[in-house]
Amino acid sequence: MKRVKQRFSRWYNKRTGRVGIFWEDRYRSTIVQDLSVRESAALSRQASAVEDENKALRMMGTYIDLNPVRAGLTDDPGTYRWSGYAEALSGQAGAQEGIARITGATAERVLGQGLGQPAPVETPAQRKRRHLKALVCYRQMLGLAGRPRVTEDGRTIRRGVSERVQARLTKESGVKRELLLQRVRHFTQGVIIGSRGFIDEWFERNRNWFRGKSQTERKTGARSIGKSWDGLYNLRQLR
Repeated sequence: MKRVKQRFSRWYNKRTGRVGIFWEDRYRSTIVQDLSVRESAALSRQASAVEDENKALRMMGTYIDLNPVRAGLTDDPGTYRWSGYAEALSGQAGAQEGIARITGATAERVLGQGLGQPAPVETPAQRKRRHLKALVCYRQMLGLAGRPRVTEDGRTIRRGVSERVQARLTKESGVKRELLLQRVRHFTQGVIIGSRGFIDEWFERNRNWFRGKSQTERKTGARSIGKSWDGLYNLRQLR
């Protein structure tokens, strides 16, 4: 990534006649737990456990797609040109499959096929219905489901649902929009995001990467992000 950024900076500066730093900050990456890549996972597991392990992926996905809302550029990320959610709404199949993965509406789960088995065969009609269902679910996760639609001149096109129903939709999605509309330092500067067990397992497997007391004395890797995040953990405070 360092080489890519350096080469692009030199190319862009030469082309536009500018000088100096091009990128605002250094490149960062955060590991995010994803149930679908764990070979030990199976469809026979309890639904609550599956939902808990997918929480990190849902939180990170919605946090990224809410970037333009957080920056004050739009109220609906679906109207932002460089939004992955907007790309999915436009019909791009790859983006739609990404939304399906975040929401859990993968072909394996919808068609009842276990993970690690050959990819299930679905008809174009089945795929279209699955993607549509995923988009509706994801809109709910973004906190957009049931919201009123009002034109620029103040004319109401759709009344929307009551605050009580909105609260129920938020509870069902497991994503708290008001938290994601704030800057979450753990998502951008953390090491790994996920459940306690996932992070502790990763830490033990890679303990030799760390130095000092973190390598020799630390008992667990997971640290709670906060009470409001309902069981979401991060690996942090490592030197």
